[in-house]
Amino acid sequence: MRSFATTTLAAGLLAAAAGVPSALTGQEASFGAPEALEARVWLDRGQEPVLQAGDRVRIYYSVSEDAYAAIFHINTDGVARLIYPTSPQEAARTAGGREYRLLLPQSPYWYVDDAPGMGYFFI
Repeated sequence: MRSFATTTLAAGLLAAAAGVPSALTGQEASFGAPEALEARVWLDRGQEPVLQAGDRVRIYYSVSEDAYAAIFHINTDGVARLIYPTSPQEAARTAGGREYRLLLPQSPYWYVDDAPGMGYFFI
């Protein structure tokens, strides 16, 4: 009998800073009031999917504005792993306003192999 693994998605909300301290002058440099950058990651299984070991799911993501994106998986044992881009040296420039499907190196699917519990995807 297969045990159940629950995967919950969490998407980070990124906000650009309105002012950044300047190391040269010691004063704050103002860049205006930028809009908040929204980032989302989700599965093809609805809002709060309950997944079983052996399931395969598609992972989707989007950002509201052009940005560099990174997607991490935290498994049910609490181990975090970068899944996109495949290495920190790879640029992951993402166009805003579009939805993307994550294509993994070996497959277009994420194969569930976590132990029972809660797992997360963060962008």
